[in-house]
Amino acid sequence: MDIHRFSELAGAHGAARERWPEPDRELYDRFAASPEGLGILADAERIDAFLDGWQARADDAGRAARIVAAVNAPADGARDAARAPASLTGSPSRRIAAWLSTGFVASALCGFLLGFTQASANSDDETYMDLLLGSNTVMEEFL
Repeated sequence: MDIHRFSELAGAHGAARERWPEPDRELYDRFAASPEGLGILADAERIDAFLDGWQARADDAGRAARIVAAVNAPADGARDAARAPASLTGSPSRRIAAWLSTGFVASALCGFLLGFTQASANSDDETYMDLLLGSNTVMEEFL
């Protein structure tokens, strides 16, 4: 165990020794008195004080009602969206992803076809073609 592990544990469990798991308290005792350990524990103590002082806001009674009403309310132009093609109603990020994936598939197909035609153009070299097409005799020679 080293100072980096001590720093990780202090970030996870805080500066108070009682919050640390029992197997790691020996590491706490070893590094807590060192200058680096004191600095790490001071940072962890500031974070502990911030987190202990934070209070969640009280639940808003009307929040759930507003969320349910927003979900149940028809969206503006919902009838128009039913008639429009799906490509026009998708989000911009979906359209971008569709174009990018289409471009990727097209370039992969072109690359495969180009590579295949170049491989068949060099058909004079039988060993190369056997390796490309998977001949068992060539594989046995290399193994």
